[in-house]
Amino acid sequence: MKYLELDEQNRYVTFRELNDYRTGCIEVPDDFQEPPDIFKYRLNIDTMSWELIEEPQQNQMAEENIIQQYEQIIDNFINMKAQEKGYDNRITCTMRAGYPSPWQAECIRFALWMDSCYLYCYQALNDVKQGKRPAPTIEQLLEELPKFSWEE
Repeated sequence: MKYLELDEQNRYVTFRELNDYRTGCIEVPDDFQEPPDIFKYRLNIDTMSWELIEEPQQNQMAEENIIQQYEQIIDNFINMKAQEKGYDNRITCTMRAGYPSPWQAECIRFALWMDSCYLYCYQALNDVKQGKRPAPTIEQLLEELPKFSWEE
């Protein structure tokens, strides 16, 4: 099943492939599309369509909320990468990097990759603030992140 995760204002957070419902998610058809711009649209739950946020509301959205949305999306992306290898999430994976174990080497590689993703995102945020680039869509941002493979 495909679920759409929304924040408290019905703004897009991320899609999830889940076996069961989780709080904050709504089931959507497989062909359901992301909004054209995650910061300018919110979901009308009744019509299941994206609506443009009125300009005054959009202007009131604090920079902290935008940063928080980006962080949540990136956290989810990195968690999913850790879960590919059977770790609960990014935290349990990176925690194992600090202790001798059969998994330490792969966890160190993962932790270095995770940090490079966060560094890239903060640089992208600074570039947007300084007008050096437009705000990327979530798809663009995820595509721009450093690549990681569990294979060495």
